[in-house]
Amino acid sequence: LRNRYDASILTADRHFGRFLDELQRRGLYDNSILIVAADHGESHDYGFIGHSGPSVVEPITRVPLIIHTPGSKTEKRISTLASQIDLA
Repeated sequence: LRNRYDASILTADRHFGRFLDELQRRGLYDNSILIVAADHGESHDYGFIGHSGPSVVEPITRVPLIIHTPGSKTEKRISTLASQIDLA
């Protein structure tokens, strides 16, 4: 199951990379707002996946929220907790 999950992540990464390449090829990347987020992580190491499990552990609650804005040139990491509502 973990190998299938890893394979699906690799496929998603490859397609997202192609999407970013196409934006750059068309000259749209620098003028685009891009937001990448996830609803939850997975916890194969704890023996459960998806929305179920006996406890809330970091691999489930620590998910990406990546925002690219036009003109952004540097990376900035924010340690403040965020939620899906923050996207709105």
